[in-house]
Amino acid sequence: MKPNGISGSAIFWKDKKYLCEYRSMSRFDKESSHVFVYGQFRSVEDRDQDVIFAEAHLKAKKGNEEDRMKQVAKLVEFKRQTQKYFPDTPIIIAGDFNDVPE
Repeated sequence: MKPNGISGSAIFWKDKKYLCEYRSMSRFDKESSHVFVYGQFRSVEDRDQDVIFAEAHLKAKKGNEEDRMKQVAKLVEFKRQTQKYFPDTPIIIAGDFNDVPE
């Protein structure tokens, strides 16, 4: 676990192109140092380019597949719930998913 109890995650954006309307962070569970950060970004030029962006750093290493699947399930639920309130806004989820193709 990191000294502050949180693994590194961040979102960066160009403030000349997007304004951050809202941003937050959520732990995958209360014992985990892994979090995902998310935000709602409003395009300065065109409201049709607004976006909700989330970034996650999932648990690494072989043997943690079950934990990663639980983390992915939380991201899917985040997308499902967010889409209810922002049905016309694209939702992008990116990050280090710490998995390899089979």
